[in-house]
Amino acid sequence: QEGRVTAQLCAVYLDDDWVNDAFRRGMEMVWNLHDQVRRTPELVLARTTQDIRAAKAEGKVALILTFEGCEALGSDLRFLDLYHSLGLRSASLTHTRRNIFADGCWEADNKGGLTQLGRTLVDRMEALGIVIDLVHIAESGFWEVLERTERPVILSHTTPTMFPDTSSRDSAFMGGKLPRPRLELPRDRAMLEAIAANGGVLGLIHVAHVDIDSVVRDIETALEVMGPQHVGLGSDHFGLEAAPRGLEDIAALPRLTETLAARGHSDEVLIGFLGGNYLRVFEEVWGG
Repeated sequence: QEGRVTAQLCAVYLDDDWVNDAFRRGMEMVWNLHDQVRRTPELVLARTTQDIRAAKAEGKVALILTFEGCEALGSDLRFLDLYHSLGLRSASLTHTRRNIFADGCWEADNKGGLTQLGRTLVDRMEALGIVIDLVHIAESGFWEVLERTERPVILSHTTPTMFPDTSSRDSAFMGGKLPRPRLELPRDRAMLEAIAANGGVLGLIHVAHVDIDSVVRDIETALEVMGPQHVGLGSDHFGLEAAPRGLEDIAALPRLTETLAARGHSDEVLIGFLGGNYLRVFEEVWGG
């Protein structure tokens, strides 16, 4: 509420230790989300864009169930329909690791795209109206999904695993385990243009940037290449160690809006960036 956030994607992500009991763990996390909504009058589980708009009008926060990696399905795609009935509205096929659907971005050297089960999963997501999130997938899978889908996608956060900063100045992050994120041209131009051509939205990450100016630099790079209809938030906060100066937590989000406005970006651009572009994709894929 301090950050004036009125809709939040809430992702089911399974650590390596949980994958052996993936379906049960996924269902437990979804139960917890439903339980939070039941016990908290200020929260709403959004299944439609009308739910999001109504929550905003009523001063509530809309929560949207998503997957960051589809491991919570186990190996049975029928469970996708079950999760959809419980509110699942967006999902990435992978996190960084390989799974039975596709290679994650840390497996990219193996050049693996989608498996046959992954292709079936993409088709079923489209049929159900679940937004496909391209985050963390290996590059070959990225292109394969875009060739296969007929609806707009998102790439919910520009992670350092997909868009690493290759400059020597900011090469080490979290003890050298990860680079910092940074859009680099011409390296990333083809991917950004492809998302825009699809009608999709790229979410710009906060976490792992040095400061708010670094975040703004990437936002403006994306705006230049993709156009204002295809750029949105992708904060991915998960701890103070990784937070940029000036955007230490989500309560600081108004500072980002103020900075972009001070740099001359119009109200129309800001409204799209702060949620309007996502709503457009959600309306087209969800059907309302």
